[in-house]
Amino acid sequence: MMLRKQVTDSRVVFGVAGCIAVVATLGSLSYSNVLGFFPCELCWFQRIFMYPLVPLLGYAAYMRSRELAPLILAYTLPGAAIAAYHSYIQLAPSASCGSLACSTVNIRILWLSIPNQALLAFLLISSLVGVLVLQHDR
Repeated sequence: MMLRKQVTDSRVVFGVAGCIAVVATLGSLSYSNVLGFFPCELCWFQRIFMYPLVPLLGYAAYMRSRELAPLILAYTLPGAAIAAYHSYIQLAPSASCGSLACSTVNIRILWLSIPNQALLAFLLISSLVGVLVLQHDR
């Protein structure tokens, strides 16, 4: 019974999702500022959708505000779509975003390229917040 309460506690869910967003944000900044990987156009769009999640999820966790869930999903779902498309471009280089850099795989960590990592982060955050939305609707 205690585990169920923790899963449904919005502060815990938003906090975990916020930690994922912080790691993704710091990771993308490290790739460009420390390792020197120049972000392609699609990477910039993914950043545009990821970076605002850090303060949004932090505020949602602090306030235990489930009302922010639709706004958070409004960032994570398009971000996931862009990351999925970017991952597809890396698998099928004949597809293009207009930039040669989008199909380049700079680094893989645990077999995941940078767009794969972003996709995983967006999907994890979307899933966590989606659980809150579904539980709230019951």
